Amino acid sequence: MWVERAGTQIHLMRRDDAVQLPHGHFAVVVDDYERTLDRLRDAGFDPEPRKEHWGAPRSFVRDPAGNRVELMSAPPPAGG
Repeated sequence: MWVERAGTQIHLMRRDDAVQLPHGHFAVVVDDYERTLDRLRDAGFDPEPRKEHWGAPRSFVRDPAGNRVELMSAPPPAGG
């Protein structure tokens, strides 16, 4: 399965058990940043606010397998 937004694709592979990536993290630009954080908290996750980049809020959260996922309120500037 894959998802695409503005020409960027993420390919997902289904597995029976949670798997931790060997390195790196996902970064996702979310349409409604604050609402997304609220929904994650309601689901039992604890987003950690981080220093803004490019003047835009961002947070990190761990998925059920322990992978870091960066949530961004806006994409990096072109060429950034």
